[in-house]
Amino acid sequence: MSAYKRLLQQLMSFKTLVNMESLACIADFIENFGALQPLLPARSLCAVVLFSRDPNESFLYGAPLHRRTLETLTRRYGAPLYQKIFEADEAMVDGVVEYRVKCTMNRLKVTPEQRMLLRQQTIDSVRRWVMEVSKLYLVFLETMLCNRGLAHRRMMNTMADFIRLQELSYTTDLSVFLANMPGVSKELEAECIRCSTVLTLFSNDYVLRAMELIMSFEVELDLLTQGELVPAIWYINFAQRAQKENMTALCLQSTNFIPATLINKRTHIPVHNLALTTRTTGQTDLARDGLLDACCSLSDATYLSACLMERKNLIDLASAPKGSLISVENIFNHRLLLCYGQLRNPPLRSYERCMSAKPSLDDVSKIPIYAKKAAEVASNAAEKLKAVMSSSAVDEVRKAAIRRNAEGLEKTAHIVAASLRAFSAVCENSEELKDYCAAVERPGLPSALTFTFRKRKETATA
Repeated sequence: MSAYKRLLQQLMSFKTLVNMESLACIADFIENFGALQPLLPARSLCAVVLFSRDPNESFLYGAPLHRRTLETLTRRYGAPLYQKIFEADEAMVDGVVEYRVKCTMNRLKVTPEQRMLLRQQTIDSVRRWVMEVSKLYLVFLETMLCNRGLAHRRMMNTMADFIRLQELSYTTDLSVFLANMPGVSKELEAECIRCSTVLTLFSNDYVLRAMELIMSFEVELDLLTQGELVPAIWYINFAQRAQKENMTALCLQSTNFIPATLINKRTHIPVHNLALTTRTTGQTDLARDGLLDACCSLSDATYLSACLMERKNLIDLASAPKGSLISVENIFNHRLLLCYGQLRNPPLRSYERCMSAKPSLDDVSKIPIYAKKAAEVASNAAEKLKAVMSSSAVDEVRKAAIRRNAEGLEKTAHIVAASLRAFSAVCENSEELKDYCAAVERPGLPSALTFTFRKRKETATA
């Protein structure tokens, strides 16, 4: 009966799925639905709901997927140029082509046939890019519906496709839209180039999210040795912070530094690059940003708690497994090559780099101070998650999509904070500390670790 009840609950959740318009919301729903490890009939029906019609014509009975992707660029990220190019808007296509001719060719020697070829190349480049993005979005959804072990393997295999999308985006940004030639003063050039590479920033988001998911799967499926847990937490935190930084450039909150779109009346050539001047302010995704911010704080606190408890010899997080013939460093570096070996941006960080972030704890008198600060960071993470779920600015459909994840992380954050407070109260008393140890637990989500401070008798009983 419990299996039938679970199946019916999962099927009932599909009623919110068909009302979702945002691609981010759909991805959140599928990611959380897959994490529930649904029964095969529920997965099959979910796939029918998602893919029952040709995705090139319709997706969830709404606008075509490629159009939704371009609308996301326009509305959420403030980059309308690419949708207009896709629709072959003459003014925009001509502006991009003329700017390209001005910067890379001799205008007087360019024939009408060459201009026509450049026009078509510009349109085709955007169409090819958006089709690749749409395909990988569907692959992502399909992957997250698999059982957890298969989802992990498929996500690792799909990493090569995400990297190819990243390379295609970078090539299109630089060779077609000349994002590296914004046409502004040297003082503003670096900032303007960064926000002009819209397609690259968009693909970076896919790559960084995949990086975070792969390492989270490694934690969830218990594939890591105990000595790899600390660098794994660092890597998850690194991917989360990189997503935040990337999103800041992609979803601009201020465009004061961007010049207006000016066209030379005599030559009809844009004064500045249209990839820059057409940018507008984006719409902040409060749910995604709030979750990311809280996750960064939580992983910071978890990393520090591991370092503090290891320093007090409550847990061994550095030794290789018993009987292992190779060091933890070599094990983890080899794992990184398997997971992200083809990745160029961001470049691989070694085990040594992950461990170099550990604070200096030679002065043991600072340990309780660090513990209290880390507990405060974890409590703040819980408050941020609570604020996201209670915010009136986040619609109810989106809240339903992220509820399991947010509530699980909030529970984890509270336990990390409580554990650190208990640790800070006794860590200076060596005799009392002998009765305690640290245990690796997953109280909220299978992929969210905690290093719980508890009495040895409790651990033995558990």
